[in-house]
Amino acid sequence: MQTPMNENIDRRRALSILASFIAGLWSTGAAVVAGAFVTSPLRRRREATELSIGRTVLYGDDFSLVQLDVPIEDGWHKRVEHLHLYARAIEGGDPMVFSATCTHLGCTVRWNPDSAEFECPCHGGRFSELGDVLSGPPPAPLKRVPAQVRDGEIFVQLT
Repeated sequence: MQTPMNENIDRRRALSILASFIAGLWSTGAAVVAGAFVTSPLRRRREATELSIGRTVLYGDDFSLVQLDVPIEDGWHKRVEHLHLYARAIEGGDPMVFSATCTHLGCTVRWNPDSAEFECPCHGGRFSELGDVLSGPPPAPLKRVPAQVRDGEIFVQLT
C-alpha cells in the first residue's frame, strides 16, 4: 500500500513544478511585452523634421524674424513648440538661418541692423552676423539651422 501513496505524492509534486514553470514563463512573457510597450517611445529615433518658413524674399543685409509652430511628440505626449528663427537668404547660396535663442540662458535675441549684430537683452551678449560670440556671457555661438531654397521657398531642417 505504501507504493501507490508515494506515487501520488510524486505526481502532485511533478504537477506543482510544471504549474510553477508555466506560470513563470507566462509572467516573464507578460513582463517582456509590458516592458517593450513602456520603453518603445523612449527608444524611438528622433527624426529630422523639414518645415517651410515661407516664400518671403529675404535677400539683403537684414535678417527677418520667423516664428514657427513645430509639432513635438515625446513618447505619448504631444505638444507644439513655438520656435523663433532669424533668416537671411544669400544670393546664389543656401540661406543663413539661426535660432533666436541665446546660448547663455535661453533669452530671445534680436537683430540690430544698425550694428549688424544679434543682441541679447538679458545679459548683454552680442553675436556677429555669422552667429559667433562677440561679447558677454554666452558660452557658444548661436545655433545655425540647416536650410535650403527649393522652388523659391525656404525649408529648414529641425531635429
